[in-house]
Order: sequence, then structure tokens, then C-alpha cells
Amino acid sequence: MGPAMLKRLEETSYVGCPAYLLEVILLIHAGLYFDPDVDPNSQPSMIFTSAFLSQDTNPLQSPGALLQHIRAFDPSAWAESMQSCYYLADLSMRTALATIFKGAVYLYASRVLSRPRPGAATIPNHFGLPSDHAEVADLIIREIALIPIDDPHFKCLIWPTFIAGAECRDPSQRPFVLNKLRALYFNITSVNVRNAAWVLSLMWQKQDQKKAEKEQQQQRPTTTTTTTTDNYYSHDDVNDDDDDFDWIQELDNSRIDWLFI
Repeated sequence: MGPAMLKRLEETSYVGCPAYLLEVILLIHAGLYFDPDVDPNSQPSMIFTSAFLSQDTNPLQSPGALLQHIRAFDPSAWAESMQSCYYLADLSMRTALATIFKGAVYLYASRVLSRPRPGAATIPNHFGLPSDHAEVADLIIREIALIPIDDPHFKCLIWPTFIAGAECRDPSQRPFVLNKLRALYFNITSVNVRNAAWVLSLMWQKQDQKKAEKEQQQQRPTTTTTTTTDNYYSHDDVNDDDDDFDWIQELDNSRIDWLFI
């Protein structure tokens, strides 16, 4: 998909995702990454670049470089650039929407890149979640709250709200996410919104179940014969951090192609 098509989607689609970030989603979905062992002229490259990164930077050379490319996206500059095709006297909601998409794409990209890739030669076999992953998840929850229901940008929030719900680790945030999806459903009456809420509810149940099982396992008394080796591997297999819940794998296991836009 060329730059003209991405820009046209950016300007005419109700989805609202900036072309800069939409390109990242498409490349991640296609599994295109830079391979240092292959001729650079045959490598995939990014169409959109950032003024905050050097011109010789290749965002596809590593997971960290791709996440840095997302971080370099400037929501305020993008909101201003869209004035030529759709003028707004107040850019605050457009900027908030761009900030939300930036965070959602960052969370999605880091989640995909953190998954083990057996046999992958182009990127490391495993890339952990970045240290600011949870912070970004909280940020987009706060930004979503800024866009009122009657604002034209509100209908663009289906995918980012789903990502926010999938990544939120505080159960108290779940009603907020469901309320936003409910408002979106009544606003645009899309079955995709209803499916997003249903899938999130199922994933939260499974996440809570796994957390309860983890707590039960940790409370079980250990015997003197299982102190060193067994406890070591148990600690590796059961991460105390809730970020180990792979919601993308849960979607894959459903064997259904969900559409949350």
C-alpha cells in the first residue's frame, strides 16, 4: 500500500488513524522486518519518517528501533498538518485522538514484538515489553476520557479503546472501557463494537482466572525436596507481573478474524 493510499485513508476514513502509524500496523501485520544479512536494496523501508529521527535511521532494523519510530510521531504536528484537508478552529480533540492512536499502536507493536518468534532470523527470538508499556496503557485511558461522545472524533475510538481494554491491568478501569464501547455502539450501531466488548469481557475473565490460579500456586507450601531447582523453574514460568497475559494469543486461539475498527 503506497503513500498516496495511506494518506487518502488518513483524510477520508472514519477510522482516524494517522498514516504514519497506520503504516506501522500494516508492516507489523505483514511481519516485515529488516534483515542485516540481506541486500539493503531489497529490504522493506518506511514511507513516513520523523523529523525527530536521523535520516539514516531504519525503524525496521530491530524491535527497539520500530518502537522508537512510533515514539517519534508528533500528534500536535499531525493535527496541524490535517488543517489543509479539514480545518478545525480547536485542535485539542484531533491532537488527543492522534495521541490515543500513537499509544495504542505502541502497545500493539510492543505486544506483538514481545512474543517469541520460533525460527525468526530477522529479529531476536524474544523481545520483552518496554519499561513504559503500562504507563502508556494508563495514558490512553486518560486521553480517551477527554473526547466527549458528541465530538466527531469519538467514533474513531473503537480500535484504540479495545487496545486500552486489552492492556489495562487495573480492574477498576474496565467499567470505563465498557462504558465507552457502549456509547460507541449507540453512536454508530456497529456489531464490531459489540464484539469488542464481548471479547474483552472474556479475556478479562480468563486473565482473572489465571491470576487466581497463580496466587493459589504461590500460597501452596513447598516441601524440603522441592526447594532449589523446582522453585527456580516455577518462578520462571509464573511471572508476578500481569503483563505476561498474552491477549493476542487469546485472539489467535479463538480462530476468528475479529474486526475492531
